[in-house]
Amino acid sequence: MATLLSLNLSGKSLPYQDGKWYCSIIALKKNKNENFDRILDIGCYKEQALTASTCENKNECVMKKIYRPPPADTYYRCCCDKDYCNNDIIWPDNMTTIYETVTLDNWPNTTTNLTAVVGISSGELIPKIVIGCVGGIVLIMLICGLIAFLFRRRLCDKWHACKRLTHPQNSASVPDTGENEPFLFAKSIQLAPQIIKKGRFCTIHMGIISPSQERVIVKILAGNDTQCSALYKQEKMIYNLPNMKHDNILKFYGSIGEESADLCSVTYWIVTEYCANGSLYDMLKQSLLSLELVIEFVQQITRGLDYLHKDMRTTVTSSADINDVTSLQTRSSIAHRDFKSQNVLIRENMSVCICDFGMAVCLNQNTLMPNQHNQSGTPRYMAPEILECTISSDTSAFLQSDVYALGLVLWEIVSRCKDIEDYNDPYQMPYEDQCQLNPSIPDMYTILKKSTSIRPKIHESWYKNSSIKYILTTIEHCWVQDPDARITAATAYRRMSSSCIQSIVPTAPVVDV
Repeated sequence: MATLLSLNLSGKSLPYQDGKWYCSIIALKKNKNENFDRILDIGCYKEQALTASTCENKNECVMKKIYRPPPADTYYRCCCDKDYCNNDIIWPDNMTTIYETVTLDNWPNTTTNLTAVVGISSGELIPKIVIGCVGGIVLIMLICGLIAFLFRRRLCDKWHACKRLTHPQNSASVPDTGENEPFLFAKSIQLAPQIIKKGRFCTIHMGIISPSQERVIVKILAGNDTQCSALYKQEKMIYNLPNMKHDNILKFYGSIGEESADLCSVTYWIVTEYCANGSLYDMLKQSLLSLELVIEFVQQITRGLDYLHKDMRTTVTSSADINDVTSLQTRSSIAHRDFKSQNVLIRENMSVCICDFGMAVCLNQNTLMPNQHNQSGTPRYMAPEILECTISSDTSAFLQSDVYALGLVLWEIVSRCKDIEDYNDPYQMPYEDQCQLNPSIPDMYTILKKSTSIRPKIHESWYKNSSIKYILTTIEHCWVQDPDARITAATAYRRMSSSCIQSIVPTAPVVDV
C-alpha cells in the first residue's frame, strides 16, 4: 500500500504552467521514517530538464529512486503535469523501474546528470529471480550432460578401437579340460564391413585376427535390453564348461564385454571359429545333397547332440582318480533349447558343428528345473509339450524337446537329397506348407493341436531308398508326441552310426579333437 505524504510547502508548490512544463520534487531520505531528511529541490521545469514520458499525464507525484554510485546518499524524485501536483507525494511500497537522465541547474554544488530510477516491485522481482535460477540450473545440467556424453563416447571409441580377446576362464568351479589350447588374447580382431547374419538380439560378423590373418566369427550382442546381457553370459558360461571341446561343437575362442559394460552399455562379443559354408539352413536352401553327404550330415549332427546331452559327471573311486585332474573335470547334460538348421554350421571341409548356446542350460539331474514352463526357442521347432506348457519338471524333458527338434532338422536334410527318385520339390522349412514364414507360438500351437499325427510331410518316394528309409524311421521316433516315448539323442546317433548305414555308404571317420 502506498503512503501519502503531505509536504505542506506553502508557496513552494507551483501551479502547472503552459508550454510543457512539469512539476517535480527531489529529496534526500536516509532513514525508513516517513519524513525526508532534506528537500533538495522543488518546482516546475521545462521539458528539456525532465523526460516527458515519465511526467506527462501524471496526476500524482509518485516517488522514484535515483541511482547514485555508493557511498553517495540515496535520492528520490517524482514529477507530474497537473496544478499543484507536487504538493502531495505518493511513496509506493514497491517502486517501479524507469531509466532517464535529468539535468537540474540548481542541483547542490554542481550540475549533475541523474540517471534513472531503479525501483523494482517485489511482486515482479521474485518470479524473475526464480526463473533466472531455474534457467541457470537447467543450462548447467545441459552443459554437464553434453560433457558427460562426449566423454562417454570418447571412452567407447577408444574401447572399440582396441578390442582384445579374453581367454576362457579356468577356475576350480569350471576347470578347463586341457583340450582348449590357449588363445592369444593380445591379438586384436578387425571386423569385416559386411554382416553375415542379423538376428533379433545379435549380429554375426567375420573377423580377422592380426597378424596371422586367421578368420573368426564374431557374434555381437548389443542393445539396452537386459536379455542381451543374459544371453551373452549364458552362452559364455556354456562354452566355458569342461568337456565342451568336440568336433561337432563350434570351437570357442573367447569373449569380450563384461569389463567394459559400464563404458559402452551392453555390447558383448562371442568369438568362435569361422565356418566357410555358413549354416545348414543356407546350404539346404541353395543346393541339393548327395546321399553320401546326407548320411554324413545326419551322423555328425546326431553325434554332436548326443555329446551335448551326455552327463559327464564322474565319481572318484580311488586315490588314483583323485590325483588325475582330468577325472574331476565334469559337467552334467546340456539342453540346447533352440536346436534348428540355422544353428548347425558347416565348415570348409563339410564337417558340421552345433552353435548358439545363448538359451542352453546345464541340467542337474538331482534338482528340478526352475521356471519349467518357460517357452524358449524358435516356435517352428518347439516340441508340443513346450507349446502347451506341459513339459515335465524332470530335467530329461528338456533333452527330449531337443530330440523333437532333431527330427525336424533331419527331415530338412532328407528332403534335399537329390538321389531320391521322382522328387525335386524346392526347399521348405518344417510346417511351411501349414503356417506363415515366421509363425508365433500360438500359430504353431494351433497347427499341432489339430492332431497328434500332424508332422512335416514324408513323400512315398522317399521310402524307396533303403538308407533314406532307415533315417526316416529314426526321424519318426524323434518327433513322437509323447516325450517319454521318443528315442534319445544317444539312440539316434547309435542308429545313424550302425552297420545298416555303414554297409550302404562308407563314411570317413570323425575323431574327437
